[in-house]
Amino acid sequence: TTTQAAMRDIGLELNPKKCSIINVKRGKQVCDGSKAELDNTTKIASLNESERYKFLGVLENLKQDDKLALQQASMTYLQRISVIWSSPLSDWNKVNASNQFALPTLSYLMWTQTWPLAELRQIDRETRKIITENGGRHPTSSNALLYLPRSIGGRGLRSIELEYKLIKIKTALKVYENPDPMIGTVRSFDEGAAQRGHHSVGKD
Repeated sequence: TTTQAAMRDIGLELNPKKCSIINVKRGKQVCDGSKAELDNTTKIASLNESERYKFLGVLENLKQDDKLALQQASMTYLQRISVIWSSPLSDWNKVNASNQFALPTLSYLMWTQTWPLAELRQIDRETRKIITENGGRHPTSSNALLYLPRSIGGRGLRSIELEYKLIKIKTALKVYENPDPMIGTVRSFDEGAAQRGHHSVGKD
């Protein structure tokens, strides 16, 4: 096939065992059990309604499943936080590792996902609980002190909720202040979506 030939040109090989097809008709998935034939011996099965494929690290079917993405990313994030804060690292290194190793599992997805703030606050609470259980902070210490920058006396941990809000603001600024004509097309589409009551970057 064209895909196989293109992959061979750059030294890659298509693995049919990791491939699936999805049949969509008028915006709805069609599960007819059909298979795509690459050759006489190789066939690629189609996805069922309950199955997902991963594109750029995000599980999708006909659309992105924001709830499932948050559930899986938060699980990985909290696992990493638990490993970091139960380690013998110094406090400074634990905070840096949390910001640079654990947080990106969530922040990578924030640009394209729409998540409830209540669930992000819950992840922040679970993070503080893990830190407290591992002796990283006193149970009655100030939450604000944990998130303030070290330059003004805080500990420098980045809040999930604040990171999400910051990314949404950056996204809106990129769309609404960029003079590029192509971005102008995106801006017009986003404004139309907002007028029709749909999700939009400006509303976020």
